[in-house]
Amino acid sequence: MEIQFTPIVTQKQASKLAKVAEKIYYDYYAGLIGEENIKYMLAEYQTANSVIEQIRTRKHNYYEIFCDGEFCGYFDIMYEGRRIILDKIYVSKEYRKKGIARYVVAHIEKLCRSVNANKIIVDILVKNEAACIAYKHLGFVKLKEGVMTLGNGFQTEYAEMEKKIK
Repeated sequence: MEIQFTPIVTQKQASKLAKVAEKIYYDYYAGLIGEENIKYMLAEYQTANSVIEQIRTRKHNYYEIFCDGEFCGYFDIMYEGRRIILDKIYVSKEYRKKGIARYVVAHIEKLCRSVNANKIIVDILVKNEAACIAYKHLGFVKLKEGVMTLGNGFQTEYAEMEKKIK
């Protein structure tokens, strides 16, 4: 499988992301965070306009993920000092468990080296056991657990994980 990443910079790309985000959220997160929280998260953070706003004002860097030429998901990173924050990786249901996260993390590791960053940080829902296991397999270690406020009264338990880059 050929995996490619393209930075999201246009409204058209952000619109495509928003459509895929809705499907991914309902496919994956319904049992983890509930429908009301999904609706809030999509409306607040994953509309085309909010993605473009995050890119312009909050230093987010969204990337499309293509698998053999098909748009199969996206990820978002932020540069913060000597670390890169992996804010999200979302992959369409039919492409999960095919090693795509491994390609994404390898790409982020290269970015780390190019900007002299020494770690990747990711926050994961504690209830998302599959993601916790996957990140451990990718070399991340848990630093701490806590409660994260998502907005609109929603809170969730999370684990902060880190991968050191040499």
